[in-house]
Amino acid sequence: MRIILITSEYPYGLNETFIQNELKYYEKIKNFNITLLPSKRKDHQRKLNSRFEIDNSLSKKKNKTIVSKVYFFLKSLKFRIFYKELFRVLFFKPLAIRHFAFSISNFTFYTEFFESYFDIKKNYKNVVVYTYWNNEITYALQQIKNKYNFKLISRVHGYDLFKERRPFNYMPLKIQFFKNINNVFAVSKNTLNYLRENYKYGKEIIDYSYLGVKDPKQITRSNNSNKFHIVSCSRIVSVKRIDILIESLINLSNKRNDINIHWSHFGDGYLKNKLIKKYKHKLSKVTYMFYGNVENEKLYDFYSKNKIDLFVNCSESEGLPISILEALSFGIPVIAPDIGGVSEAIKNKWNGILLKKNHNYEDLSDAIVNFLNASNKSLYKVNSYKTFKSKFELNSNYSKFFEKIKSIAQGN
Repeated sequence: MRIILITSEYPYGLNETFIQNELKYYEKIKNFNITLLPSKRKDHQRKLNSRFEIDNSLSKKKNKTIVSKVYFFLKSLKFRIFYKELFRVLFFKPLAIRHFAFSISNFTFYTEFFESYFDIKKNYKNVVVYTYWNNEITYALQQIKNKYNFKLISRVHGYDLFKERRPFNYMPLKIQFFKNINNVFAVSKNTLNYLRENYKYGKEIIDYSYLGVKDPKQITRSNNSNKFHIVSCSRIVSVKRIDILIESLINLSNKRNDINIHWSHFGDGYLKNKLIKKYKHKLSKVTYMFYGNVENEKLYDFYSKNKIDLFVNCSESEGLPISILEALSFGIPVIAPDIGGVSEAIKNKWNGILLKKNHNYEDLSDAIVNFLNASNKSLYKVNSYKTFKSKFELNSNYSKFFEKIKSIAQGN
């Protein structure tokens, strides 16, 4: 069996750490090959097991210039899908017409690439093409799947699923591509339900499969009563609502002078400098550090060497964040909103606290105070690790997922 794993940029850059976790499991398995096919390439390359091959042919092709986008947009006129989606946009989402144009252009670009990538003379019946994101790359592969007879599976997370994350609540093309794919795997039960309710997939080809993280075999220590260390980990972009976290820390520091609050944030983004400039003086009672994007090993090293009391997520939209699963694996309690599949990882007042979806900084501040005042914080930590071990452990989850891939490859 051969797997062609199509990523956004992995093994390049510092994103998609969840793929690194999955590949750790595959390193142990014999008699199959994996080719990584990233769509983008960055300067930094992460270490990769010698068993895995990297194919940079897709990352060398680009559809970035206006001329290129217009060229592939015009070529898309030959597809029936163009007219079906165009009419849908014009009738229901006319303001999203530009997003339709970009999407159909990318779809045509990728379709043309894969037509040249696969050889009609070769037999691909034992090849599983696995897209880590359910986007135009996946749609292009669905378009040509019957011609080349490969198996096709895809994961779907958050941005590639939720219409609410897109401008004008418009998810380009997805509703047109519900056939010619063996399986679509959502990252949680909640995202599976959303997939079922909003798109046209048959129930026989959609499933959920939790991501997994490694077991550090260590529960982080807590601080003493006069120090409190909060960690967050996300891109610093609007959807992650880091400003809510900052406002809550300011509010908390003004109310609780008896506690020294320290905040550590991992991740970077276009709002970082703006937030620092806006809140620098207001955060005078809080010590904080922005660590930027780091390799997964460095994050785990930080968790293992520091005393951490709480992990916080403030997002307005999520699938099931790997950052929450990593925190749980170290026994770190979590405060997060009840969105996406978060409630499948966090049980309120058992291993963390669930916020309402549209929470504000006062809601978060109150939740942190409730956690501080809880008499069973040590039990929260134990339960956090138990949740990880029972639902999100790397070997357990990826062994089940790999069995599903094998069954698909064998045509079962």
